[in-house]
Amino acid sequence: MKRKFVVNRIFVLLLLLLPVSVRTAVSLPKTLQNYFNQQYLKKDKVTIIILTPAEQFPSCHTLQIKPAPSQQYWGKLILPVSCDEKKYYLRLAVSVEGTYWVANKPIKRNSVINQHNVMAKLGMLEKLPHGIIRDTRSLMDNFSLRDIAAGQPITQNMLRPVWVIQAGKNVIVYAQGRHFQVKYAGKAINNAAENEPVRIRMPAGQIITAIAQKEGNAKITLKN
Repeated sequence: MKRKFVVNRIFVLLLLLLPVSVRTAVSLPKTLQNYFNQQYLKKDKVTIIILTPAEQFPSCHTLQIKPAPSQQYWGKLILPVSCDEKKYYLRLAVSVEGTYWVANKPIKRNSVINQHNVMAKLGMLEKLPHGIIRDTRSLMDNFSLRDIAAGQPITQNMLRPVWVIQAGKNVIVYAQGRHFQVKYAGKAINNAAENEPVRIRMPAGQIITAIAQKEGNAKITLKN
């Protein structure tokens, strides 16, 4: 009897020494909140409502979120997720309170956008037009393509960047390769902003495509 007791104790001790793997279910609301928080500024307030009924989505031990197909991260959307390697689609309502830019006075077409004619405003982003501008880099020193009313949210399709090269103007083209650089002169066929492609007609009549530079010239990188 004593020998049996000793054997049982040894067996229990061996079990305690074995590694234990515990798989706990992932919190779906917490995972979604963390994911959407990463899509916005830290000061933005993000609220998520899961519209998919709970019984239609099983408990997951591993949960991977895919980017929203529409690339829009507020309003009603469908989000692909991988739950234990099985693919599901979640219906969500995402509300975001954050800052965006509006005209603080009427802006005429072809006007330069600057700190004197725009201001930041706090509001619910899902209630605003698509393509609203939230950062100053996409806003300042651009030109308005249309008249913008005072208080109107400014969207990307209302603006165009400054042309660093204008159609019909003479332009210098730098062809750059390894350890050498050649300079040509030509005439621009189209307008181009910085880092945009520009077509240039050379004196002999051939047309080349180069990349517009901030200084007003264009560059071609030659492969060796």
